[in-house]
Amino acid sequence: MSRNAIALSVCLFCSTASAQQMPGADQYLAYEAAMTAMEQSALALQSIMGDKTVDKEKGRAAFAELSNDRDKVEQHLTQAIAEGNAAAIYMKARMVQGGTWSDSDPSKNRETACGLYGEAAQKGLVAGAVAYLNCQKSFPPSPMLEPSQILLRNVLEGQDVYQDAYPLPIDHGFCFEARLKPIEPGEDPAEKLRQLGQPVMLTAGQFRAEGFYRLAAGSLAEKQGQTESDLRSAYEAGCETDGLRMRSATKSSKG
Repeated sequence: MSRNAIALSVCLFCSTASAQQMPGADQYLAYEAAMTAMEQSALALQSIMGDKTVDKEKGRAAFAELSNDRDKVEQHLTQAIAEGNAAAIYMKARMVQGGTWSDSDPSKNRETACGLYGEAAQKGLVAGAVAYLNCQKSFPPSPMLEPSQILLRNVLEGQDVYQDAYPLPIDHGFCFEARLKPIEPGEDPAEKLRQLGQPVMLTAGQFRAEGFYRLAAGSLAEKQGQTESDLRSAYEAGCETDGLRMRSATKSSKG
């Protein structure tokens, strides 16, 4: 999609966002409820399988319930997507990228997921625009890097009508890095690493901060004034950490 087409599509969204509510809201809320039920079913099955003497009948019943809950998750998510819900599109993208709703080809999964992130971004979801920009970070630079930056900036300037869908997960937040306490005697280092690899749940405001921070990172080498403006916007929006050491980089360039 051309730069002008992306900008136009977002501007059209921005002009109507204030007059509309989150599309597919009921189905998305049903999806979230089904996800909670599925997580509880998974814990129940895990508990049964962890017993010294496994009750096979209970195990079969728990597995059937888990399968039923999973079907409900996919049903409600699919319907929310059909109704145009960008948060549902975003969550499907994460499932595809993680290999839980896709084939076994990682490169194909990533391509499909990135397309879905872009679709969510064009519907005005800040989380989608942040993830779509992240998809374009490659070497050599992706030809879609600049258009993805323009799209993110336009979405940040618009209104995200998906406030009720947040918090949403992100694999790593440069503004909200996980802070793990030192390993205590007797603690399992592998468990600490597992915790570090868990997605971070960000609110709508935190995603805005993350978006401005990543825009600042993209303009660091070329537009110092824009970098400082975006970095200031990031911290005004609540950025807590400086994962890319941007502050020290901008100070050094002044000196």
